[in-house]
Amino acid sequence: MAVSGGWKEYENSMGRALSSYSFKDSPAEILEEMTNNEIEAVVLHEIGEYQCGERLNPLWNEMVMSIAGTKSELYARAIRDHIADAISTLPQLIATQNTPSIHFYMANFSGIRREIFPALLDVYKQWCSSDNGSLTPVKTCIDRGLEHWVSIANEMVNIYNNSSEYERIDRLEAMINLAKLET
Repeated sequence: MAVSGGWKEYENSMGRALSSYSFKDSPAEILEEMTNNEIEAVVLHEIGEYQCGERLNPLWNEMVMSIAGTKSELYARAIRDHIADAISTLPQLIATQNTPSIHFYMANFSGIRREIFPALLDVYKQWCSSDNGSLTPVKTCIDRGLEHWVSIANEMVNIYNNSSEYERIDRLEAMINLAKLET
C-alpha cells in the first residue's frame, strides 16, 4: 500500500468500491450516497430471496430446519443466497452498471459462499483487470450459477425427501462436496 492516502491505493474489492466515491468533496453526503446505494443492493437481495422462495421446492425450509446446526445447513443457506443474488441482486447491479455496488458485493463475498462459487471470484478478477470493462462474462457466470444452484437445491431436497434422518446428513454433505462451481 502506498502512502498517498487515497482509497485507490487499496487493490482489493473494498478499495475499489470506496474509490468510486470522492470523500474529499463532502464526506457526509458521499457516505449517505454510498449507504443509499448499498441499501438498494440489500433490497435487491431480499427481492431475490422472495423470488427464490417461490422457485424452490416447498420442502426446502423443512429440509433446512431438519439439518439445523450442521455444516449442511450453512451450505444450504449459502446456496440459497447464491440463488437469490443470481435472480435479482447481481443481474440488476450489472444492468445498471452499478460498479461500486458490484465491488462492495465482492468485498463481502466470503466464507462458504466464496468457497463453493470460485468461478464468480475468477470472473470478477478478470473483469477488474480487463481493459474493456465488459460485465458480460460476469453475467454469463451468474446465469450459469443460477442454473447450477437451483439444480443443487433441488437435489438437496430430493436427498432430504428420500433419506432416513440417520443417513441424510452424510448424503447431503457428500453431495455438497461435489457442488462447487468453478470456471
